[in-house]
Amino acid sequence: MAIGRLQGQKSPAVSPTKPEGVRYEIAIDGTPRTHRDRRDYAHDAAVLLKTNLPHSEVTIRDLWTGKVTVIKHPSST
Repeated sequence: MAIGRLQGQKSPAVSPTKPEGVRYEIAIDGTPRTHRDRRDYAHDAAVLLKTNLPHSEVTIRDLWTGKVTVIKHPSST
């Protein structure tokens, strides 16, 4: 029996890899690394990652629409 659960009670149907309520996924070189619920937060986080990892491809994927945005280094914009 798992700690914190009653016997026979199933675990929640929430995916452990994709938190509930998120819309944006930030990936580095194609590997998902973090999620955000607001576009502005996702963009700010992705720009910071791109600043720290200038040779990596940093993308934001909208999980609702499937649209992918590639983040460019701030000095090249």
